Amino acid sequence: MSKITEKIAKLLALAESPYEEEAKAALLQARRLMAEHKLMPEDIEPQENKKVIQECVGVTCTKLSSPWTVYLSTLIAAHYCCRPYRSSVHGSKVSEIGFIGMEDDFKLCKLAFLYAYDC
Repeated sequence: MSKITEKIAKLLALAESPYEEEAKAALLQARRLMAEHKLMPEDIEPQENKKVIQECVGVTCTKLSSPWTVYLSTLIAAHYCCRPYRSSVHGSKVSEIGFIGMEDDFKLCKLAFLYAYDC
């Protein structure tokens, strides 16, 4: 399977997410790529035994002390077919960085982010 069909298959699997906005964005991106590369739904092989992971990675940040952390997570997530998010307790200024993506992509994204963050 080519890289583009793999990416579309992952996006279509992500479109099954219980999070409405995420599912909608993934489906729109998949449709755009299919149209751009003139692919039909039957040309795309489904991703079997893959699951979507949503997990925080243990890195915290605030708007004042480390605003670059959010930018870094966005930049890295875009290259690993994941979506970044921030999780915080209501009223707290501290946020924890997390990612949402397919299992294999999530693992690579987390490793790349933690390495870049430590550097």
